[in-house]
Amino acid sequence: MNKRHAGTWTACAAVLTVMLHPYPATAATDASANSGAATLDSVTLYRNNPERTGFTQKTLTTPLSLFWKFTSSASPDTPSSPVAQDGILYFACGPAVYAVRESDGSQVWKFAPSSDKDAKPFKNTPAIDDGFLYVGGDDYNFYKIDIKNGKQVWVFKAPYGIRSQPIVQGGLVLFGSEDGVCYALDIKTGEVAWSATTNGSVSAPPMMTSPSVVVFASSDNSLYAFNPLTGRNAWSVKLPTDPTHSPPIYSGNEIFVAADEYFFCLTGRTGATRWQTKLGSPVTTPLTYSHSSIFFGTQDNNIISLSDRGKIQWSTDIGYPTSAAPLLAGDTLFVPTQHGIVYALSASSGKILWNYVVQAAGTDKQPKLEFTDIASSPILVNGALYVLSDDGSLSAFRADATDHAPPLFSKFTPAPTTTVGGVRVPYSALIIDEGSGVNPASVSLSVDGSKVPPVEYDPSFNGAHVITHVDDPEDRVPHLADGPHQVILTASDWRGNKATTTWSFTVDNKLNPEDTKGYVPPTTTPNARQNRGQQNGGAAQPGGATGQTPGGGGNNNGGRATPGGGGVTNGGGGVAPTPKPKPTPTPTPNPPAGGGPPPPPL
Repeated sequence: MNKRHAGTWTACAAVLTVMLHPYPATAATDASANSGAATLDSVTLYRNNPERTGFTQKTLTTPLSLFWKFTSSASPDTPSSPVAQDGILYFACGPAVYAVRESDGSQVWKFAPSSDKDAKPFKNTPAIDDGFLYVGGDDYNFYKIDIKNGKQVWVFKAPYGIRSQPIVQGGLVLFGSEDGVCYALDIKTGEVAWSATTNGSVSAPPMMTSPSVVVFASSDNSLYAFNPLTGRNAWSVKLPTDPTHSPPIYSGNEIFVAADEYFFCLTGRTGATRWQTKLGSPVTTPLTYSHSSIFFGTQDNNIISLSDRGKIQWSTDIGYPTSAAPLLAGDTLFVPTQHGIVYALSASSGKILWNYVVQAAGTDKQPKLEFTDIASSPILVNGALYVLSDDGSLSAFRADATDHAPPLFSKFTPAPTTTVGGVRVPYSALIIDEGSGVNPASVSLSVDGSKVPPVEYDPSFNGAHVITHVDDPEDRVPHLADGPHQVILTASDWRGNKATTTWSFTVDNKLNPEDTKGYVPPTTTPNARQNRGQQNGGAAQPGGATGQTPGGGGNNNGGRATPGGGGVTNGGGGVAPTPKPKPTPTPTPNPPAGGGPPPPPL
């Protein structure tokens, strides 16, 4: 039983589901009950639409709370996202494809093409079309699956693995492969209708600019446009470097694509360059677009809003790297990062509205991980946000999910009842809240009734550490006199549930770190927020501090759940200066795939 929530745990093979809250009565429970139900939303392909813009008009009000969590098999660096139709979610993770109910996260079926313990994983978002699921795997196979029962209809064997997210158009399913080939298969038979070979791997998703043009990105630094029905090459263009990490998206007859630090706007008709710019840091995520703005993450841990004319509108340092595609839901940008953190930012200003740390899960067949990363783009469907993390967990969040439990504390430093030296005593504790997440602005720590600055909430270490910098150059951590001392730590979640814990330790200033009166020197780890520069739109923060991981000690949670409203939002979205443009290599047209003169534009 989870100590934090009164939920029900159900184990099934390597699958674990925890249901935290009753589902709203308006939602349906399975595919058979919901066939033809017009009230249910669907997300049938990667990034919400054939243009791959990652935008939905549906909205969610933050803060959100965890509704349920379904755990399958862990799979590092899983970029595949869930899709949904008729109240059922479908996702690929590890060596299997799963169907689970939106209502409670219970499993409907599981498709595992191999029972081998070393079976190759799926790293691909399925596409739904006319009652069937299409998905490729690292086992070199591309599958058609019946969504009613999870049974294989046909399989196509490729020479290499398939990580390109498929799209269905005109009776064909289109995708790329690691062998550098763009494939179009007949959806009825699985036979090749046409194929085209590039000089690099094609792991990025194909994108449609119209029913008559599909664009593929290849690691040979090129984009290729084809007629999706015939395979006829419409145009191709060479970029300065590999565009597959931030592949093309399309809106309003314009293609936006990033390749490392280079950002391009191309015409949808011919691939000619309209404008280009060079950013200050390489782009690390797929692009998201709506309302004349493009959103993406960069290598320096910033989330950037760029106008559709190449001007930076805002830049927010979230402090953690990300490779996952952001989801834009109305005016809220949802951004998953490494160490399992999900951020909600205002698309208008970049202000952080909410964040949450997904706690790593385990099953009866896999141990619980210390932390989990998120490389998958979330989806929003029927009032819930769904996030797939690398520990194999699909987490469901809702604005109307109840949360009355406060955060939990553990692993205190100094450890309770121990004796330590009194010079620059490090204070830390683990704070975890699996309901709505810890509100960073609520965390405070005092010693003997006086608050100790600076206190830092750092969600990157599987929860959060409250750290006072032991090498603070201003020496603001007080030196303590001999005798007993008391620490009070307070934190609230985003719903306003507050917890306070108290513990005591003793100071003996004659002690050296090697002395052993119950003192365990804390292990030092790099501070994740060290030298970040402009943080959440504010002034530059001093760096150089080394954080202390928590020492020993038990759980001494003295808080009581109290109802409350949403927490205080954290920080603002500052406006970064627009970098001065530098000379950028201009994309050059490629000869058409397969040789011969280029055909006239479609």
